[in-house]
Amino acid sequence: MLPIRHWLTLFMILYHYAINAHADHAYSCLEQAAHRQFDFWIGRWQVTDQSGDETLGHNTITIEEGGCMLREQWQSLSGGSGSSINYFHPLDGQWHQLWIDAGTSIIDIR
Repeated sequence: MLPIRHWLTLFMILYHYAINAHADHAYSCLEQAAHRQFDFWIGRWQVTDQSGDETLGHNTITIEEGGCMLREQWQSLSGGSGSSINYFHPLDGQWHQLWIDAGTSIIDIR
């Protein structure tokens, strides 16, 4: 019978192999065209009224979670704020947005 340290060494080698094998086959949102459809939105935006004369607030959009999610951070000049997470769901083939603001508005859009 092998000593316990040999079993532990063998277990660690197999565990390391299994973890690395999974990482090589992990789903990559950065490489999927459907997940990249809203990349034009990424950045810091000055939001104005329709005429473009009055600034209403700022919106910051970041790409997160390995490219699988866009995070929106809204701040109005009047003090309001809100956030959303936006993602492409490969099972239903749709983009989803969950918006929540400081005024307890919750919007779930597909």
